[in-house]
Amino acid sequence: MKKSISIVCAFVLLSSTSALAQHHMSGWVHRTATDTTVVQCWADSLTAIAFPPNSMNMMMMPDSIYCRIDRMPMDSLGFPHDSTFIGWFRVQAGSDSMHFDMMNGDSMHGSRNMMQFMKNLSCQFHWDSLMSDSTHRHWHPTGMMGWNGSGKWVSLGGSMGVNTVTFTGSQLYSGYAFIGSPAGVVSAADQQVIPGEFRLEQNFPNPFNPSTTIRYNLPTASHVVLSVYNTLGQQVATLVEGEMEAGDHGVKFDASHLASGVYLYRLQAGDLFQTRMLLLMK
Repeated sequence: MKKSISIVCAFVLLSSTSALAQHHMSGWVHRTATDTTVVQCWADSLTAIAFPPNSMNMMMMPDSIYCRIDRMPMDSLGFPHDSTFIGWFRVQAGSDSMHFDMMNGDSMHGSRNMMQFMKNLSCQFHWDSLMSDSTHRHWHPTGMMGWNGSGKWVSLGGSMGVNTVTFTGSQLYSGYAFIGSPAGVVSAADQQVIPGEFRLEQNFPNPFNPSTTIRYNLPTASHVVLSVYNTLGQQVATLVEGEMEAGDHGVKFDASHLASGVYLYRLQAGDLFQTRMLLLMK
């Protein structure tokens, strides 16, 4: 019972502090929408942009746009950048899911890799060490930048957590990048980066159907429990329970018996623990 309550509390806290009021999940943003539309990154459910109602420019935008967020490998970043960049996301907008033509210099809807909206968009981006190359794998994020298309990156400010940043702004950029610095010692209470390389990775793929892989790293041999919970705090699966050697480990999670939705997976090794979210879409 105590474990169930703690998971529910963690989920409620994450939901209440997030800048993303999840009203309507879609890739389509409609001018006539009466509630907030949240566009998620397909590879990372903790990364999303929320478009409030009446945010689209009536003179310069069509009635609907299709928006897509992709988590990209660092070696694909073609915009000029320096060695402090540790991960980036590409954002595309277009008339449909096949034609992303609204954020370039040739489109009347966009201006050099940027779109202007009439209201502030609420954004949350999540950094995962898998985004970085081997040089920056153990860094931690310190800020967020947006590519303005005019040859420079713009600092976006916002609230910086251990592995996430939340901010608002009326401009949608085609590139969002994390900058960072070498990781120091972080309290285990933060649950995102734990001393001694205790680490729970974001599952991949995510969203998934019906199976996904969860990887984790142990600094020392430990008694490990890796469990999955629904948003009510009910345990729906135990993936690992027992003594595990130090090092990198991976386990496959088959969710074919579960309904679509958001789930939490929690890794505990001794007194250390870490929780992440995954998204099952059937």
